[in-house]
Amino acid sequence: MPSGLPWIRLDVDLLSHAKVSALADLLEGDHYAWSYPVALWCWCATHAPTGEGTGRLGTPGVVERACRWQGDRGVLFAALVAAGLVDEIPGGWSVHDWADHAGAHLARFERDRERSRIKRAKERAAYALGVVPDAPYPDPQASEERPATVHGRSEGTTGGTSGGRSEGTTANGPGRVHGLGRFPRD
Repeated sequence: MPSGLPWIRLDVDLLSHAKVSALADLLEGDHYAWSYPVALWCWCATHAPTGEGTGRLGTPGVVERACRWQGDRGVLFAALVAAGLVDEIPGGWSVHDWADHAGAHLARFERDRERSRIKRAKERAAYALGVVPDAPYPDPQASEERPATVHGRSEGTTGGTSGGRSEGTTANGPGRVHGLGRFPRD
């Protein structure tokens, strides 16, 4: 799967936006007209993070497939252009004002990706030198018997478990320790 933006930003007024209303009118009252630009934006976030389709991605058919359009070929693309949601550019198309709406998001994504790349490179270099960071998991050699804790204080030790409760001795005498409370012996 191509890498891209993990999410897109949507305006809460999208359904009543003038361009979406114009698109619905151009598509003869299609009640799902709002979904076509959203589908295109999601597709762009994954496959064309710059918001442009050029070369083999620059055809109207690509836009219509990205929008999951079921109608006649070329109709949706022409309506998106006429409504001002897509701009025709030399060699393809671009989402209108994509840089304004997704530019900061794209820049953050690129910074995060670069930061992750640097972190992975440092980790690989550390492993190559034989430096292994502390394991995030408990030591498997550690004793299974651990003191039970009640309100942050050690309350003795516990033995095996039975039904999610531990039998054992607490500071208050024999009984069951369960979560943060102490239950009397049955």
